[in-house]
Amino acid sequence: MYSYLKLLVLIMIFIFSSASIIGKYKNQKLYRIFKPIPLIIMIVFYTIHLIYYQQINLFNIFILIGLCFALAGDIFISLDNLISGIILFLVCHILYILYFIQIKYNLNIIFVIPIVSFAICFGFFIYIKMNDVNRKKFFIPVVFYIIVITTMLIFAINFDNNLQTRASIPFFIIGAFLFYISDAILALLTFIKKFPSDHLLNLSTYYLAQIFITLGAIDLMV
Repeated sequence: MYSYLKLLVLIMIFIFSSASIIGKYKNQKLYRIFKPIPLIIMIVFYTIHLIYYQQINLFNIFILIGLCFALAGDIFISLDNLISGIILFLVCHILYILYFIQIKYNLNIIFVIPIVSFAICFGFFIYIKMNDVNRKKFFIPVVFYIIVITTMLIFAINFDNNLQTRASIPFFIIGAFLFYISDAILALLTFIKKFPSDHLLNLSTYYLAQIFITLGAIDLMV
């Protein structure tokens, strides 16, 4: 029964995510309506698990509040309020980091070096491609954002690698990696130029990222 319920929830998320993506290309009003719905479904589904399995503790609450900040970020970004959206997603990533630090850090530096190197190169690339107005207005927030999301990815890898009871799927690694891709695509289309399938790639990787992070946290409850 539970498997069917989870499948139903995933189908609902897929439907509203697809509607959001289509709306982004075809109808901005529909996009603004559908954009936050997948996150609302995830928040409700996650909250039900917290209550049913009596797993209301500090770390699980970090995920719940993180999802709520992401929901608010979705709303602000859909209304073209980029700065507010960036701030809200920064808080979301920090809350996810606070969840991940419940596992003692024990990640080999070999895994960290390429991630940090990519983050530095990507930040420099964005800097040289930004126009002067965006460079003055957005570069410091973007750099801080890159630092935070890179930290989240590293701690997500550490979390999944050091779980005593590892899931068959590395939910958090996949989720954090997809989040990284989604935000990189958003930075490219916001500050440099649009490209074919830009919103499709940005939104699909974003929704999948949140799904994997949410399912990863749920998997540790049941």
